[in-house]
Amino acid sequence: MRSFGSTPLTLLAISSLLTACVPSDPVEAPAPVCTEPPAPPLGPVTAHACDAPAAVDLEAVEDREAYWQVASAIVCDVSLRCGGGWLLLGQSYCHPAFIEREARRTSSSSLYDPERARTCLRRLRAASTCDAALEIAFSCRSLALGELGRSCSDTSDCWGLREVCSPESGRCVWPDEGDACTDTCGPGLTCVEGRCRQMEGCGCEAHEECGPHARCLSGVCRRATEGEACGTDTCAEGLFCDESATPPTCVAGASPGEPCDRGSCAVGQCDGGICRVQHHLGCGCEVDADCPWDVARCHEGVCVSRPMLGDACDPDGPPCFGAGCYDGICDRFRDGDGPCVGLDECADGLTCSAEPFEPGLCGPPRDELEPCGPELAGRCADGLHCSTSESSVCVPPSPVGFTCVDRPCVDGARCAGEVCERDDSP
Repeated sequence: MRSFGSTPLTLLAISSLLTACVPSDPVEAPAPVCTEPPAPPLGPVTAHACDAPAAVDLEAVEDREAYWQVASAIVCDVSLRCGGGWLLLGQSYCHPAFIEREARRTSSSSLYDPERARTCLRRLRAASTCDAALEIAFSCRSLALGELGRSCSDTSDCWGLREVCSPESGRCVWPDEGDACTDTCGPGLTCVEGRCRQMEGCGCEAHEECGPHARCLSGVCRRATEGEACGTDTCAEGLFCDESATPPTCVAGASPGEPCDRGSCAVGQCDGGICRVQHHLGCGCEVDADCPWDVARCHEGVCVSRPMLGDACDPDGPPCFGAGCYDGICDRFRDGDGPCVGLDECADGLTCSAEPFEPGLCGPPRDELEPCGPELAGRCADGLHCSTSESSVCVPPSPVGFTCVDRPCVDGARCAGEVCERDDSP
């Protein structure tokens, strides 16, 4: 499987954003006293000196291009540090050419707010667990894509995570600290008693007040330390919640090179029962898994970036990223070549047979009753679908009264049991 693109992801470092708690009602519910939350470690814990986190200027994001550079450096750092799951997608942003491609792809949108960008990046960098960082990263993504601030009539019009439609402005916004809320707040904030708050380090009475990444311990929202009771993603950095204990308890995670179970590494990911940390481009490596996922390879003991479309390539070197190596140049895949995941990776006139999260091969569109599937080159022509029956051939959608067991129904019909019927719903 290959990375699918623009999903910026996150980093941990010393928090530069220490905000006060805002009460839901200044008369009836005074603001609790906040203490400074424990600072997470500065940058990722790594095995190589060259893996020190990138030095970035969070203030230098006046335009979207600068934002892409800063955000990508943070995303690369945290995705290497945190390892598996969706965070693997963030490792694409360790590749300079990938960053440039994504920046060009979104440069046409005029919606960009530098101040909100700074706020998002500060909270992103201050996130004290991988899950918290991932959540904020998806919110920050809407800044780069120009989605935050778009016109809306309802919250369903807002595509970004944690966005709501403001009835006052008719725009997609993040409810910020102190704003009224029902259940949704901007990145790094929690809706408590009808107001968005930065809760970690603040006074509390119940776990629910502290949001999904902290607990109410001794009257303060904070991460659980070693030996304390925990819930999912509520342990301090370097610990994990041992849910086999009664009650579930925070314990020290395994170090790189030590045996592990899924989710039990202090840093990196559990790969084949051993904790493994991936490293930046230019760092030493032993196998491909030591390098940024999918955009790099371990070549002659060093993590090197894969060449992209239009770059020079060597059949004996790292393979092209989303392209094939033809006559020393990375070019779009030709008939029968791959692995591809999208039509833009195939030469003109060819289609990619990939299924969601599964790579495919490039080939010409397949006509009705021709065999199909991700293991064959090309996908069904427009208007046809690859049947889910054992034969797996290209078929048209079924009209009313015909089977929908192995294919969808035509527009205006729905599948009821095993037969298409007219859809009269509004």
